[in-house]
Formats: sequence, structure tokens, C-alpha cells
Amino acid sequence: MHHCRFSTLHDRTQIEKLFKRVRDGMKSTALFNWSDQQISQELLLSDFYLNADSDGSVQGFIAHRVNTDFVEIMALGTDPSKIKNGLMLLLLNNFVQNFSNQGLEVTLEVHEQNQPAISLYLKCGFKRIRNRPSYYKDGGAALVMTFLS
Repeated sequence: MHHCRFSTLHDRTQIEKLFKRVRDGMKSTALFNWSDQQISQELLLSDFYLNADSDGSVQGFIAHRVNTDFVEIMALGTDPSKIKNGLMLLLLNNFVQNFSNQGLEVTLEVHEQNQPAISLYLKCGFKRIRNRPSYYKDGGAALVMTFLS
């Protein structure tokens, strides 16, 4: 049984380990390009929304920052051994409903070549609102997407 919840300080070590497993499991840095230093910084700057097993083990996360009238998703990931189980779809749908019910817009950026993520975001109700050309180190554009309820 999985449940979605906001993280606590107790979750930090599990989140950091999962963040690194997600990164290390990617075939391309276009899909997930976070250094150890960036991950450490994100753990300090962002809040986390989690998908956890009944035993409390973290299976998925959404790193996000809440601003005055919008929430920005900074990173998200699922335990590589749990991909294709629908955990991220559940987590992301729960996340956007939580914040859109509070009247907050949910936004994110994604590498134009990250088709699995783009498909997930479209399935969850995100719409592409603009491009940021040459945004990533590899010269790829960032697609800016917003959840429209």
C-alpha cells in the first residue's frame, strides 16, 4: 500500500539516496542532470512530496518550491526498480490536486528530449506554455509546462 505525503526531516536521508539512485539510473543527462552538490542544495531549498510504502520507505519524490501564487516543481523521481508501476502518476496527480485546490498554479521545466516525462506531464493535465531555447548545458531547450485544472 502506497500513500502520498509531505516529507519530514526524518525523510531527508532516504530522499537523498533516492535522488541519487534516480540520477544514476538515467541513460542520458538530458533526462536528469543533477550533481551531488546540486542534490544537497535542493534538499535544503525545496520541500518534498513523497510516495511511501506502508513501512515508510520512500518510493518517489517531487521536490518543489511554493511561491506566492504558484508552485514550481524542481525535480521528481521514482525508485528505478518501481518505474512503470504507476507510482509517479499517482504521486503527481495527488500533488497537483493538492495545490490546485489551494488556488496555486503548478509549473515545471523539462528537457525537450525527455519524452517519458513530457508524456507523464501531459497525462496529468500539464500544458506546454513556452520554450526556453538553449536552456540546458547540452544546448537543449526547456519546455515550460503548467498544470491547468
